[in-house]
Amino acid sequence: MTQVPGGGLAVTGGASSRDWAVRRVFVGDDGAPALRTVREVAPKEGNLTRLSLTAGHLVTAESDTTYLPALFQRNITLGAAPSAGQRSLLARPDAQTSGETAQRVYDYRQPVGTGDGRTVVATTDADGAQVLVVLATDGTKTVVPAVDPQTGEKMPTGSDHYSVVRSASGRYVVFGDSGRGVEDRQYVVDLDASGGPKVVRVRQGQGGLAVWGTKLWMPGDTDGTLQAVDLKSGVTTDTERITGGCLPQELQAVGPWVYWDCYPSGTVSSDGHGVYNTQTQQWSYAPRGTLGDGYVVAYDWDRGRLNLTPIGDGPRIIEAFTSQYSGPLVEADRFGGAIAYAKEKNAQITVLDSGVDTSPVAEIESRVEQSVNLASATDAVWDADWQLSKPVTGAQVTIRNKAGHTVFTGSAKEYAAAVAFSWDGRNGDRRYVNAGTYTWELTGTPADGSGAALRVTGTIELTKPTKTAADRGTGKSIS
Repeated sequence: MTQVPGGGLAVTGGASSRDWAVRRVFVGDDGAPALRTVREVAPKEGNLTRLSLTAGHLVTAESDTTYLPALFQRNITLGAAPSAGQRSLLARPDAQTSGETAQRVYDYRQPVGTGDGRTVVATTDADGAQVLVVLATDGTKTVVPAVDPQTGEKMPTGSDHYSVVRSASGRYVVFGDSGRGVEDRQYVVDLDASGGPKVVRVRQGQGGLAVWGTKLWMPGDTDGTLQAVDLKSGVTTDTERITGGCLPQELQAVGPWVYWDCYPSGTVSSDGHGVYNTQTQQWSYAPRGTLGDGYVVAYDWDRGRLNLTPIGDGPRIIEAFTSQYSGPLVEADRFGGAIAYAKEKNAQITVLDSGVDTSPVAEIESRVEQSVNLASATDAVWDADWQLSKPVTGAQVTIRNKAGHTVFTGSAKEYAAAVAFSWDGRNGDRRYVNAGTYTWELTGTPADGSGAALRVTGTIELTKPTKTAADRGTGKSIS
């Protein structure tokens, strides 16, 4: 704001980039500040710096469509009637934020969706330390420092250490260095850990990490191999040979597919990168690019083409660019079959179906209570959350007794590629059921229409002891 002759102030601003103007602030007749437009300023085309598409949730990083670099969100629906939902603000620094680092916390930073509606961004705090920012769809923010939980040592700073989200799947996120240097550090975060999100595992040295469900994929003890660690149990569940002896420095994981690249800097080698099928235990050549469910999206720099390559097949041209670009922004929806891309500094985003059949919908991680005490004074409700490989519609949970008779059926809450359900132990007549063992069944229809319907089952133990002081705990156990 600038003081002007004759009293009052001049200020440049507006409600949005389309409402920008030089305005004079003066005292109105009622004594309150008022505005008068002096000169309008033409709208400026937004600069799209990064984008993310996860389970139909599109997030964009934009540097100048608001007064500070910010993240915006909207929901995308494909199919017979494609639509783009209302664009809304996801996150930006507070207007009173001072300091270049804090003001540009989201500038040119890659947002990544987790598949359950959350978005994560690796960036730096006001002191320059590397952190992971976790954002709910309502903008609620949690900050996780890049700190080794065993030693308390922080991730080094400087030009040699630039933190990026490397992989994300539901509750688990990998962020940190590239994994190409011996001093690189990569951090595994549990977003749903007791007490809040925190780092649960750190890897130092060369080699990439990728997570899908509860499996954390990493280089094996011998070059040319991969191994998977179950993040809940800590047990190494798979060891697979994929290459002729090189160390995978970049990994991506989607469904049954694990993409690996030993030379991500661009060294040409036909056996230095590819895609491994964990179900058939075979690997196939694939171009360097972004892994989707059954395909890889890659930009052909020599020909100026954006290509989609189904795994085990030849490339298909998505678009041939008539002008030379430094490369489009490209993302494959890991929790669905969509692709989103935008040309350099062009705010127009194209979203389309890959045309490749996606894998059957499956539960890849869950937090399901195995028992509930209906007499508990603190929590007499059965809670269940499932992370799925892709979104479903019409999700519902059916509860049956030992005789197989249905005692309750209810709709589950769907958000992105996740489903949640709660049950208070009452039947359709709102009467408590008897204590005992019950079977639950989760069903749903794949939102993309590809593959069989979802069906997941399990059991729950209900108890209804007399309410005494000793019985007033939660009485719960969780798988």
